[in-house]
Amino acid sequence: LGNCAGVVLSRRHRLPLVIEYNGSERWLASNWGTPLGMEKLAVMAEDACLRHAHLVVTVSEVLKDELIRRGLAPERIVAQPNGVDTAVFSPDRFSRDEILVLRKRYDIPADSVVVTFVGTFGPWHGAEVFAKCVAEMAQTDAPGLMARKLHFMFIGDGVRRPLVESLTAAPEVRRHVTIAGLIDQEETPLHLAASDILVSPHVPNPDGSLFFGSPTKLFEYLAAGRPVIGSDIGQIADVLEGCPHADQLGSDKADKPGAALGILVKPEDLAQLRTAINFLAERAEWRDAAGRNARQRALRRYSWDHHVAAILDGLDRVRAMDAVARKPVRILFNGLHSKSGGGLTYLKNILAFFVADRDADIHLCIHRDQQGDLPQETKGITIHFLDFPQGFWRLQMAEQIEVPRLARRIGADATFSPANYGPLTAP
Repeated sequence: LGNCAGVVLSRRHRLPLVIEYNGSERWLASNWGTPLGMEKLAVMAEDACLRHAHLVVTVSEVLKDELIRRGLAPERIVAQPNGVDTAVFSPDRFSRDEILVLRKRYDIPADSVVVTFVGTFGPWHGAEVFAKCVAEMAQTDAPGLMARKLHFMFIGDGVRRPLVESLTAAPEVRRHVTIAGLIDQEETPLHLAASDILVSPHVPNPDGSLFFGSPTKLFEYLAAGRPVIGSDIGQIADVLEGCPHADQLGSDKADKPGAALGILVKPEDLAQLRTAINFLAERAEWRDAAGRNARQRALRRYSWDHHVAAILDGLDRVRAMDAVARKPVRILFNGLHSKSGGGLTYLKNILAFFVADRDADIHLCIHRDQQGDLPQETKGITIHFLDFPQGFWRLQMAEQIEVPRLARRIGADATFSPANYGPLTAP
């Protein structure tokens, strides 16, 4: 936040600057945190970073569109969803015994259908939506919940955790709920493998803007080989493409999973979330097929290898683009002192090398009286003649005034004086 160090280091060391952009700091602070005390400076720093980045990596197309509206060239943006280590989250890592041991740790019956939420209990993750649905199911359909052997697990922590706990505090609800809290990241794959259904109940942005997130847990869900119930919103809907919507359940279209990875539900719609949970709880074969589809999609599209490859492809693209579009460096050679001997020999030879460099635009400044001393081959050199009375001190004065003036007029990037003297104010 408010940090331009990347720009400074990129310029100082002539290295490409790649920035990952997950949303405006101003927007995040205003909508999900505390408004910034020095908002204008923070936005200026953010704009500077984006303006000077060679490549900006976003995790969604919505963020890419936002950056284009902010003036970034589309070819300098890579929009690539987050990813997952598919080997770490493979369900094949864990035996049935390991799964039963984990369930026993939480006093979850071995034959339960476990529906799990993993993530931050934050403003946009929807943990409280899941909690409201669970409470409603326990309070209005206890026999159905028992018949389906449903159990609900919440894994994680965050500002909304007290709300989740209060929503599930009633005894008739809590007996069906496990709030595991924070667990070690290394334990997450086992917890997912010990689950039967995974939920991603994300909610819309509070200001009505488009949902721009790329929930990392969604990709971990897929890699775990379990069916996913996800909000029909933003990238979640894109990732779960091909899944039936909750309002289609019971129709011929949803009777068989086909290529489905799970079920899409309207954000914050408790009835649809409940319908999706009950549908999957009653259909073990449907769940298994959707879980296999989910893992295959993670392997084909959402490994970290895919993510990194997209970034490197983008970096290669902008490097090639910059090489074509790069303006040559304009160098002004101050040859006023190169009149004889080694000085003149040096100038003639060094000019030949610079003229052959396509990245250099060479200009030579000499006195008109030196015209006869020029190299025979001057093609590719722009020559500027100065005309002033000769003499040591007159030369010194003219060099300090006329050479910087010429350098500014032609837009020189650098002035090279291969002599014992040089203009102090030239670039």
